[in-house]
Amino acid sequence: MPSIAKEKSLNRSITIWGAFAIGSGTMVSGAIFVLPGAAYQVAGPAMVYSYILGGVVALLIALNSGEMAAQYPRAGGVYIFIHEVMGERWGLVSGWTMWFGLMAACAFYLVSFARFLDPFLKFSHHLAQTGTALLLLAVIAAVNIIGVKKADLFQQLMVAPMLALLVGFALAGFLAGSVPVSREQAVLSGNLGDILAVTGIIFVSYLGFMQLCSLGEEVKEPDRNIPRAMVWSVAVVTLLYLLILFALMRILPPRELAGTAPLQAYAFRLAGAAGNISMLAACIVATITSANVNFLSASRISFAMSRNGFMQGWAAAVHPVYSTPHRALVISTVVISAAIILGLFSPQSLITLSKIASALYLFNYTLICLCVVRSRKIQQTNPAFKVPFYPVLPLLGAVSCLLLLIYIVYTVIRSITG
Repeated sequence: MPSIAKEKSLNRSITIWGAFAIGSGTMVSGAIFVLPGAAYQVAGPAMVYSYILGGVVALLIALNSGEMAAQYPRAGGVYIFIHEVMGERWGLVSGWTMWFGLMAACAFYLVSFARFLDPFLKFSHHLAQTGTALLLLAVIAAVNIIGVKKADLFQQLMVAPMLALLVGFALAGFLAGSVPVSREQAVLSGNLGDILAVTGIIFVSYLGFMQLCSLGEEVKEPDRNIPRAMVWSVAVVTLLYLLILFALMRILPPRELAGTAPLQAYAFRLAGAAGNISMLAACIVATITSANVNFLSASRISFAMSRNGFMQGWAAAVHPVYSTPHRALVISTVVISAAIILGLFSPQSLITLSKIASALYLFNYTLICLCVVRSRKIQQTNPAFKVPFYPVLPLLGAVSCLLLLIYIVYTVIRSITG
């Protein structure tokens, strides 16, 4: 059995609003700015059903994860839940897949950030983009090492104006136009296969709220605040996504709606060049907040795995002044930097990457739902927050995640084999 490193607790400084900002801010990532175009290409206006289905599955995951977070409010989140309930082997698989998945996502957002800046800075060489991505990573790492409270404040300051901008533009679209009758009819006659295919593409847009679980030792009253923040994040962001989709369908013609940057095209039609720049700025902010939280969560998983002896024990050290896992943060920084320098993550492979990320997360989410059943049945636990309608919702969550996972894997294999 791996040796257990001597534990030192992290500092609890994240409030309910900070937790909500982390959950919602990571959900509203760069994905919502580009994936509606890809979704429209596949399912047309029926993509609305895909976002609703994604929201329902995410809500089931949030409820089940909330019970686990209330029971195990420790750094590491998903890894800790599965390790404690399913055992070391399943925990090891979960920990490594989640850690690499989070770092991959962080690297992708950092590279995307540099590319989104191109209209402003006019990068003349690939090295300039790489340097910009590494510079942002250094800033994020420094903020997180100094203290999670600083990272929490940073997240809230970035998320609030971004959400306000998106809501404002979406509401303006409702006042400016109406959905064509043909699109209303298309929504009602969507193809189930296309809807499921799009759900696999866009489900990455719903992954952010789970990063809260990795911060179990740093949220105040975690047994109460983490479940609430996750459910609020899923509900609010799902409604925001639907609002944005209907606004896009009211304003944009099919060609622009199916483009690579539908929200920017939408903002340009509403407010001209100023609207385009504002939406691009929001997109840049979204990539920063997503990179920040994925980086934060990745370091907590490596920190937890080091505690349990699955990584070098020295990585479980807590900074004597800042009370942050500074060595785990440095490890994540090095790995992400290497990925960026090697150019392993390219926005050109966005659809495939989003499917792979969704599949990796859905694997772990299936296990979490099963953990709730196993925990109650075998361990006889009594957490402060419990999933309602047990065992229906845990089993429904596990089946939903598993079926979606199978379908995503099938579409990825089919796209590779032709």
